[in-house]
Amino acid sequence: MEGKIQNRIYCFQPYKIKIKFPTTKTDERVRLQDSSCPKARSGHRIVADNSNMYCFGGYNPHVHREDEDLLDDPYWAESSPLFKELWKFNLTSKVWTKLHTKGNMPSQLASHAAVLIGNKLLVYGGTGVPFGSTSSNDLHVCDLSTLEWSHLKTTGTPPKPLYGQGVALYKEALYVVGGTSGYEYTMEIHKLDLHEKEWKLLPAKTTPESRYRHEIAVDDERIYVFGGGTATCSFDLEKIPAYNLKKEQWELLQTSSDSSAENVYFVGYPMPRRCHGCVQRGNEVYICGGINVYTILSDLWCLRLDLLKWKKLPTKLSTPVYFHSAALAPNGELLVFGGVTKITTKIVHNILNVMALERTNEVYSMWLPIPPLLEICWTALNFYFPHLKSLSVCQLREVGIPTNLINRTEPLT
Repeated sequence: MEGKIQNRIYCFQPYKIKIKFPTTKTDERVRLQDSSCPKARSGHRIVADNSNMYCFGGYNPHVHREDEDLLDDPYWAESSPLFKELWKFNLTSKVWTKLHTKGNMPSQLASHAAVLIGNKLLVYGGTGVPFGSTSSNDLHVCDLSTLEWSHLKTTGTPPKPLYGQGVALYKEALYVVGGTSGYEYTMEIHKLDLHEKEWKLLPAKTTPESRYRHEIAVDDERIYVFGGGTATCSFDLEKIPAYNLKKEQWELLQTSSDSSAENVYFVGYPMPRRCHGCVQRGNEVYICGGINVYTILSDLWCLRLDLLKWKKLPTKLSTPVYFHSAALAPNGELLVFGGVTKITTKIVHNILNVMALERTNEVYSMWLPIPPLLEICWTALNFYFPHLKSLSVCQLREVGIPTNLINRTEPLT
């Protein structure tokens, strides 16, 4: 065993998808982890800091109401097939922890939105089951230091109760674009000033095609809309709808292709898609996965907002997936969790019917930039000495681990 460890060589690799938590029960890495982890799901949302990834909500109709892993869950009997739960995944130890929160947790648990501000988790919108039967325009806050939920009271003109909105946080304001009630789609834009706690409907004479399960990015000039669709279509990414914040009007921006990423149908551009993952890092927007009709995607693309030029990344997700969730840690680590990986179909009387959807609970990560040397060294140290996560605070201090890194491991006291 020692020889094997000595022969292992750590190599930092940006744009390299790595599995952080495999689900195969025979995998040695799983046996080393805490046995509890979230069930496979879709429609959830994740957020991340440099220490942990948090997952809220989700949906899986194939998890039985009497599932033995959920018998002690105080909400499952009522919320099934939605998961009324908040999980934490430590990025160093790779251990999942189900958090026991206080207060009124949101009940709309699918296709909601979530953002992280410091140690405050903000959850907005979403729907229950059947989808569209109950939707929300409430904003709930969970203080991750106390694990207590509260409802943020607001004034002004809030969005209608919807789900599948595009939501982004920018300069202490929350922007909400589009969504669906389950019957109608919209492209209205609302802005919530988080200081004044006041909603404002942004004016627009004309709007792009209404949609849901799109993603948005924001800079000083515009709100950019990426993909999305309806129950029957997905919108393309060659021309990006963008709302000009200064002119208070919608524009349709022509992007430039990646000439090295040619394929049969969309030369140098991402395929149309909805239910994809999306993160923003400065003036770069990254999208991953999604679905176009019945084609589940695994590609990753980057759009420079200042150049409006696409670049296809030299990698792909290990498994094609949609209805997953993606988050970007401040240190530049992209995280992807859950989603639908397979559609089982059957043709009946010349009509294609969807029979079942398969979901996953795998966690993947990828470094987008070259992070600070501290991050590379910390990753390498845990690669060579995976037992660090089992040491106490005193033991970690004795071997010279800095306090800020000790706090990220959640060690034994």
